This record gives sequence, structure tokens and C-alpha cells, in this order.
Amino acid sequence: MILHPGATIYMNNDTKLQNDWYLLIDGVIDLMGRSQLVQTINSDLEPTSDGWIERDQQGSSNLFNYNYWSSPVGPINGSVNNGNYTVASVMRDGTNPASPTTINWVNGYNGSPTAPISVARYWIYKFQNIAATYANWTQVLETGTLSPSQGYTMKGSGAASPKQNYTFIGKPYNGIITNPISANNLNLSGNPYASAIDADKFIDDNVT
Repeated sequence: MILHPGATIYMNNDTKLQNDWYLLIDGVIDLMGRSQLVQTINSDLEPTSDGWIERDQQGSSNLFNYNYWSSPVGPINGSVNNGNYTVASVMRDGTNPASPTTINWVNGYNGSPTAPISVARYWIYKFQNIAATYANWTQVLETGTLSPSQGYTMKGSGAASPKQNYTFIGKPYNGIITNPISANNLNLSGNPYASAIDADKFIDDNVT
């Protein structure tokens, strides 16, 4: 599939766009709601793609509850696939899914339901390949580097609605994603793809 510059594919009504071979994204694929971009085992994302996808995800708006996230996209670029990301570079306020906006990252412990929403950077942490001690959470803020499939925590904006829509914007992750974990260590991991994965198969494939 080739998506030319200036072209946009709108995927609505929770639909699926499946690619089984070559994929060049120089335009935009907008995955609205629960729509998915499914890249099968032979899907080959062209590294020179400099377009992007938009993927909606819903989390809790509560100021005091953690959301656990993992980005399905990396930075927009026309050179490499599966690049590292920062939360600020890929995550947007998707209150209006048709027009995602930059999140207002604030100091202190609490966000607020401004327009765009304000989110406290303080609560963005990762837990990567370390011993099972609570103090081992590492604060990364919105500017710290995360690799594909690495997860992070974040709290909500305190909006009146119990759910907040966020939009991830960037180059979709593709192919095999590897994050080694040492024996007896723990890792906060997430799905790095813009589609659902088989949780049972994921566990079985990583049982060792």
C-alpha cells in the first residue's frame, strides 16, 4: 500500500486497515475510535515514510488514578523505523478527536481540565528491567526517552468526564520489537502496535 503526500485515510466505525506486504506512508492514516492498523508478519514499513498515523486511546480523567500507557508510534521521520520516543513527542489531547492538540504539561502534582488539558509531568514514571522494589520506579517526565514497548505511568487532568481521549501521533511501529529482561527482574511493558495483540500468545512466546 502506498499513501501519497497530502492524502488522508479516515478509519471510522471501529474498522480495520490491514497491510500484508509493502507499506509506504507519506500521508496520514487517522484511526478514529477503536479502528486499527493491522500489520501482518510480512508487512514491511518503508523506512523513508515521513507521514504518520493518529491513534485514539482512552484513559481515566481522575487526578489520583494512574493510567498505564505505551506508545504505538515513534517520532515522525523519513529515515528509520522503530525509533525511541518521548511522551511529549507522540501524545496529544484528543478531547476533540478531529483536531488533537498539544498537552499542557505542568509542574506540581495535579493537572486541570483546561483547553487543552493540563497534565502533571511529575507522575510520568517507567519501570524497566529492574528488581521488584517499589523504589525502583524511574521518573522520566514528558521529555525522557522511552523505547518501543516500554510503558509509562501518567495521571489525568481532573476533567468531569470519567474518560479522557488521547491521540498518539507518529510513525507506526512495525515488525519485531525486542526489550530484553533479566531473570527475576520486572518490566512495565505495553503493546507497541496500532492494533490489538493476542495476550495469550505474547505470554507463551516470552515464557522464558
